[in-house]
Amino acid sequence: MQNTSTLPEGTTREQLLAALHDHDFMIKCDPHHVKHSRVEQPAKFPGAATDLAIAQKAFDLPDLSHMGKYLGGSSAEADPYVNVYELTDEMPNPVFSSTINSRLEYVNLEKGLWTRVNSPMGVVLETAWIVVDAADGSGALELHQDIVISCSRMLVGIVKGNIEANRGGIHKLIRARIEKEMGGPGPTPVVDVPAPTPAGGVTAEALA
Repeated sequence: MQNTSTLPEGTTREQLLAALHDHDFMIKCDPHHVKHSRVEQPAKFPGAATDLAIAQKAFDLPDLSHMGKYLGGSSAEADPYVNVYELTDEMPNPVFSSTINSRLEYVNLEKGLWTRVNSPMGVVLETAWIVVDAADGSGALELHQDIVISCSRMLVGIVKGNIEANRGGIHKLIRARIEKEMGGPGPTPVVDVPAPTPAGGVTAEALA
């Protein structure tokens, strides 16, 4: 799945990357966000925070060479190659609210941000947020969001439905942040509210 948006005229690459690399901001763009916290690096892979080769093995990272060089790796506490978080979502559905706990992995790269969301029932979302020049040659910037879904065939429809319900929601919030930095008018828009998830459904956290 892919989603693309054009950024406001005058947006700099530095502004857009700063928003993507602000993990608290990106995580809180999830419309069902309740709380999140940082998780320590995996103990069975000492050095994963500051050694790229170890980090790639420890987290089974895909080939991200199209997104430029990895950023970070200076410390385990504040600036590891792979930032790990625990996320708690509250998902409404027609019968009751479901508390969903997911594990997030965020990787800062020269051209954007790569995320992986591990949710219950084997649902895995891998998302590449890539900053590119607009194809029309206008000099504007575009933000490409490429999502890869991994889950059982039974859950594909539910997961895709959740993503489609909030399609473009994070893009709107990123745009609003940049417009505010540029002195633009208007309040920050609220993320599109997803349709209710059927009972027993699994969250497709929008970041990730």
